Amino acid sequence: MTYVKEKPAIEIELTIKGHVREYSKGKITPKDIKKLESAMEKEIEKESSVLIEQFKELEVDPVGFGEFIKSRSRGEKKSDWTKEYLQTEINVKADVTIIETGVVE
Repeated sequence: MTYVKEKPAIEIELTIKGHVREYSKGKITPKDIKKLESAMEKEIEKESSVLIEQFKELEVDPVGFGEFIKSRSRGEKKSDWTKEYLQTEINVKADVTIIETGVVE
């Protein structure tokens, strides 16, 4: 965990590799693949942020950020984490790579 402007911050980096099994817009080109990767990255980042904000509103930590921090920090108490969690800036960065394309219609 780092601190940005004296607020706790967590950076999550997701690396996703996937396959396109069907593509109905003609032949898939490298340019199309880049567009798909970019669109998927943006959607994953957006949806992840929305989900994390919902967790914070409910004051739950199902991802286990607190346990992760506790395992790497000395003196971090659960009661301290509960307060900090609500103030923590959590950023998600997705890196999507399409490694294979399948059936193209």
